[in-house]
Order: sequence, then structure tokens, then C-alpha cells
Amino acid sequence: MFLQPTDLLFNRNAKPTYFSFNSDTNNEIKLLYSNSTLEKYPYSIDMLFSVEPIDLGTKTTVAVYKQLGIGRIVTTTIQNSYQLVLDGDQQGYKRLWTQLLDKTAKKKRTSAEWEAQTVLPRLDEPFDFTIRTNLDEFKIIDMDTTIISILQNPQIPSFFSGTTYPRKTGWNELKIEKDSSTIFPYYIFDSSAWKSLDISQKIAANKKRVQA
Repeated sequence: MFLQPTDLLFNRNAKPTYFSFNSDTNNEIKLLYSNSTLEKYPYSIDMLFSVEPIDLGTKTTVAVYKQLGIGRIVTTTIQNSYQLVLDGDQQGYKRLWTQLLDKTAKKKRTSAEWEAQTVLPRLDEPFDFTIRTNLDEFKIIDMDTTIISILQNPQIPSFFSGTTYPRKTGWNELKIEKDSSTIFPYYIFDSSAWKSLDISQKIAANKKRVQA
């Protein structure tokens, strides 16, 4: 179930919800993979027991989920995600809601489980990934149908690792050939996003040095 963020959700005098919030002064949030700034409610989320963060590509947690029986409760403090569409960033809007709804929807059984090993992929640089599958014979291909070489773990036969070199920014995909249910999307950031991240990391490093 997705809890739509409204003023009522953050009202402490209302009936208690599945999450707790604290007031803050931050009314905006910046996505690392987008040039747009989104409005958010001036609240932070209490990371209590059983509350798990959802990574939306932000410096602070603005979306969470909580396991409830065999289902999940999901919410976010983002107030107006449609601003991405108005700014012409439909891919960013799609990515944000894909990540939110992926935590909400019931999981389907697939023949493969993917995991990215490269935290923030760059253009024309190695993107490392792993895949678990019980398939006996298969080939992994990229969006240009180029076959990606993989290495099988000798101790865990169902575990494989591989490396590819993305050639375009935005969304890229890997998949098992002739199996549309195994698509693995990953996002390549443009140079402006990396520049902002590098500046933030330098500022953080300088603060630690001064405090030391």
C-alpha cells in the first residue's frame, strides 16, 4: 500500500500512521540523476525499527517502506514529483516512481536476480554487476544485443559476475537473451551530476579535516 503524502499524514494530532516524522526546515530536494529541484514537505522520517529506506538518488532519505505481514507500506516526503515532467525530465519521473512502486508491488518470481556492484556508473567506464540464476545455459546482452562475458563463481554455480561499458547516459539495460522477464535497468549519470557530487564530497572532506 502506498500512503499518499498530505498534510494529514504529518499531523501529530491525527490518528497515528505507520511512520513517524520530525519537522525540519528543508522544503526542497535535489535528485543526483536530474537537474530538477523537487518540493518536499518540511519533515524528516524517523528511521525506527522495521522502517527501511528507499534509495531515490538523494543525499537524505525521503522515501521509506515497512513490512506488514506479507505486504508493505510505502510513503515519501516528496510533495510534487510531477515537476520532473514539467521540466522535461520524463525519464527521471519514471525512475522515481518505478523505485517507489517496486517496493509496493508484490514481487514476481523471475529466473534471475541482478545486483549492481558499481555504485554510481559513469559513461564509458566499467559497470560491474552480478546475477544469480539456475538457468543451465544463457547469454547476457546489452541494448545493442552485444553479448556480455560473465564469470561463474566456482563455489556457487548459480552466481555469476560481469562487466560492461555503457555508451550512453540515461537508462541502460542488460537482459538474458530471449527472456524479456529478466531485464535489468541501470542509470548512467551525466557529467553535471558528477560535478555536483564531486563538489559535495570535497566539502564534506574539508569539514572532516577542519573538525579533526
